[in-house]
Amino acid sequence: MEEGILSSCTSLIQCEEVLLKMIEPGELLGKIPLSKTDWERLGTAFKNLIATYGENDGTNKLWFKFPTCAAVYLVYAGIILDRSGELAKHLRKY
Repeated sequence: MEEGILSSCTSLIQCEEVLLKMIEPGELLGKIPLSKTDWERLGTAFKNLIATYGENDGTNKLWFKFPTCAAVYLVYAGIILDRSGELAKHLRKY
């Protein structure tokens, strides 16, 4: 399995701490060297959080306790969609 910058994290709290240390003021989140494994790790953790607390409370907890994880995840979702050619299709809808 591909290693990543979050490979040693066992919780979202640890992921948040790792990502926060990597971000300087004005830093572009897309420049963080997140691997596909890291991105999937965050997605799985988000699903588990929402499954545990429900959609409303889980989403609120995600944004209030782990905002860096959430923001980096969404930036990389956009990057992945862009590389696959899917982003333009989604944007044309709007």
